[in-house]
Amino acid sequence: MSALRAFAVQERDERTGGIFFAEHDIVAKKRGANEFADGDISGVSCERVPWADAYAGRAVPAKLMISHGWHFECSGCGMRINEDDLLDRRLSVDGVIGTQWSVVYCCAKCCRRDLSITRRQKAEQQRAIDAFKAIVCKRFPDAEFVDQHENPNWRHHAYVTYRHGAKGWLWEQVAVRFLFPGMEIGPATLRLPDRPWRGYGQNNQFSGPLQPYYTCCNGDREAFEAYAAATADRAEKEMKA
Repeated sequence: MSALRAFAVQERDERTGGIFFAEHDIVAKKRGANEFADGDISGVSCERVPWADAYAGRAVPAKLMISHGWHFECSGCGMRINEDDLLDRRLSVDGVIGTQWSVVYCCAKCCRRDLSITRRQKAEQQRAIDAFKAIVCKRFPDAEFVDQHENPNWRHHAYVTYRHGAKGWLWEQVAVRFLFPGMEIGPATLRLPDRPWRGYGQNNQFSGPLQPYYTCCNGDREAFEAYAAATADRAEKEMKA
């Protein structure tokens, strides 16, 4: 059996591509076409790159590809990572972190900064979910949350961004799901509405604050409305007691 060899397959117009390993060029070309040209092998070029042969079965280091003329985008700062731009920023090709099919960073400092932001973002997302859970519990004390479910549409969701020069984290999307008596189709949701956009230029800021609202499947509407009314009556009676 022939050893796997490295081939560079690139889309002819945009020049996006990657290194593929195969015994024959036509196999690599087909794989690259499926990835970058909707399966059209006439839309990609394919050439041998012996310098990558040693990485058959392994991830090809981004720094090795950069040293042979490839470029990437830094997942941290967004800079175009090629030899010239690295030189302009006094960075070394050897300091590039990542492989061709993974996130790539221009340097270790950028990697650490991005990972720190990612950790803080996950913590803020959980804080948003917990805050919405507290709102649900106050309105529906016996609500049963769907923390883990095989259906991703039943899981909690939060998306937050950090706004430089503003007041820290902005909650862009938050959705907390919970079960309720009489439910037949799916859980109810406490959701943060989409944030209206004011416009472009100097006033390109999101308006707010926003008022969370409850939703449910149309087929469960009557059951949810009955549940909401019953819990509201119960709360009112408890306050009067």
